[in-house]
Amino acid sequence: MDQPAFIVQAWKTIARALAEAGVAADLDLKPATLLKCTRRQCMARLRQLAIMIRRLIFLMALSIEPAPLVSRPKGNYFETEKAPPKRCLSFRITPDVSGVFPGSVRAYSGHHPGPVPAAPVIAKWSALLLALKHCERRAIRLARTLQRWRTEGVAKPYVPPMRHTHRLPREPGLLAGALTLQLTLALTGWPDTG
Repeated sequence: MDQPAFIVQAWKTIARALAEAGVAADLDLKPATLLKCTRRQCMARLRQLAIMIRRLIFLMALSIEPAPLVSRPKGNYFETEKAPPKRCLSFRITPDVSGVFPGSVRAYSGHHPGPVPAAPVIAKWSALLLALKHCERRAIRLARTLQRWRTEGVAKPYVPPMRHTHRLPREPGLLAGALTLQLTLALTGWPDTG
């Protein structure tokens, strides 16, 4: 399968899995609360799909040859037009590094009965939907960053296999393995620094 057809099929598969994950937890109805088990299952599925979206964007960026950058005219800091601040959802290409759990909070991490707020889960689901919708723009920006990294001699990125793919449905599980293979093949042209 050639790479553009693979990217289109991967996008469709991830979009379907993301929609199914939201509908299974009734996130499309925007509930105020969720059961803890539903929240835990949904967040686990969304984490796996976020990794797949990042890898898809990375694969798309490796297939793009970015145009040379053109310098833009600089703006004046003191003559800005004040626009109302927009609230936007965030989805980072690289995940945050988790830190050490502070000991002062450890006593409060016990069992709390009852439902939990659904807003964080809905926000993450919406951010993933938005990232998937605008993945071409993100891939172009990442392609420029990768071009800069190559010229600076940064080491070739390592793409480990995705964990716990046996918990995914059949098509997304197969796609997770295929994305790893496609990324490994796409990175063969990267100059080795080690």
